[in-house]
Amino acid sequence: MSLFRYTRAGQTPGAPRKHSPLLWIALIALILGAVALAFAWLAGWIGNRLTAQRFTDTIEATGPAHPGFRRAHSKGICVSGWFEPSAQAPTLSSARVFSQRRVPVMGRLSIGGGDPYGADNTARVRSLAVQMVSDDGQEWRMAMNSFPFFAVPSAEAFYEQTRASIPDPATGKPDPQKMAAVLAKYPSAQAFQQWAKTAPWTSSPSPQPSSGWIAPAWPRVADSPARARLTST
Repeated sequence: MSLFRYTRAGQTPGAPRKHSPLLWIALIALILGAVALAFAWLAGWIGNRLTAQRFTDTIEATGPAHPGFRRAHSKGICVSGWFEPSAQAPTLSSARVFSQRRVPVMGRLSIGGGDPYGADNTARVRSLAVQMVSDDGQEWRMAMNSFPFFAVPSAEAFYEQTRASIPDPATGKPDPQKMAAVLAKYPSAQAFQQWAKTAPWTSSPSPQPSSGWIAPAWPRVADSPARARLTST
C-alpha cells in the first residue's frame, strides 16, 4: 500500500493538476517578439536610427545615379605596392609594420563627390585610402583627406548636411534655406566653406614612369620613418 495514499487531513489526494501550455507559448512569443524588434531596430526599419543604407540612399539622392560606382568618392584609381620602414621606424612603435622589411599595400586615390567622370582640377577634396597587412596578421586601414578638418562634428551632422544638399525637384538645386540652417547650426561648416574658397590647391603630379613612385600632395619630410612604393592597378 502506498505511503502517500492519504493527505494530512486524512483525505484521498485528488488527481494532479494539468498545467496550461499558454504560459510557455506566451513566453516563447515574448522572446521571439523581442528578437524581431531588436533586428528591426538594427536594420533601421523602426525608429529614427541612422543606418548605412539610409546614409547611402541620401548620398545617392544628391545627384544623378551612377550604377556600378561608389556613392561617395566615385572617381578614383586603385594602387598596390609595399611599405618599407626605415631603420629608425621601430623606435617609434612596436607595431610589426615598422619592423617588417616590406609590407604589402593596397590603396585607392580618389577625389570627393559622387561623379565618376568629374574633373580632377575642380575637386576640392582629394583622398587616399590604404590597407596594409603584416606577416603576423595585423591589418591597418587608413583613410586620409586633403582638408585639415571635417566640416561637421559627427556622422549625424554629416547626414543633415547631405540631406540639405539634395536638389529641390522644383528648381533642380538644393534649397538654400536648408543649407543655411546647417551652416547656422554648425560653425565648423562655415569655416570649411571659407577654407575651400581661400586655401591653396594641392598639386597632383603623375607617377614617374621610370620608377613608379607616386609623389605626395604634401611636402616631403627628409627624415620620414618610412616610404611607400606604389603601382597603379
